Amino acid sequence: MNRISRLARDRALLVAALLALAAPAFAGPGHDHDHDHDSAATPGMTLPRFEAQSDLFELVGVVRAQSITLYLDRYSNNEPVTQARIEYELNGRTGVAAPDDQGSYVLPLGEIRAPADLALSFTITAGDETDLLAANLSLPDPQAGQAGVHGRWARTGVYVLAAGLLLAAIAGVAVVRRRRAGGV
Repeated sequence: MNRISRLARDRALLVAALLALAAPAFAGPGHDHDHDHDSAATPGMTLPRFEAQSDLFELVGVVRAQSITLYLDRYSNNEPVTQARIEYELNGRTGVAAPDDQGSYVLPLGEIRAPADLALSFTITAGDETDLLAANLSLPDPQAGQAGVHGRWARTGVYVLAAGLLLAAIAGVAVVRRRRAGGV
């Protein structure tokens, strides 16, 4: 093998090692696409959420601190519905979700504390269309989530260690080959 093909192979191995390092950074299922970094959420955790849909509407709720942010879209084309009235029933309490300046709606959780499993029902009125949606929401124990975060850090440490060992092995192979070729 000539010197140019060895150099090309070594570079290809280096690129493969760098790609192996990047693999754990790709988002998987359940990735929270909400880029509104809420201080109430622990980094690396997905915020509790629910989804309810019918032929007319799709409603997604995301828990933030002591409220639920509701996102209402038309089911047929995913167009946001920002001028609607959303009446809710939560844990025997009824009310109307308040629109916010982002085009979504806010539903206060009140005194509900995690862990809890909640049944929610919504009456949505948008123009001359009215629909009834139901959803279940599970609020996990905040202390249980801490173990998941620590486990994720440990898993990341294993990936970093494995990538470092792979890079060291590639560097070792390159040094041995250069010595054999009389280059060092």
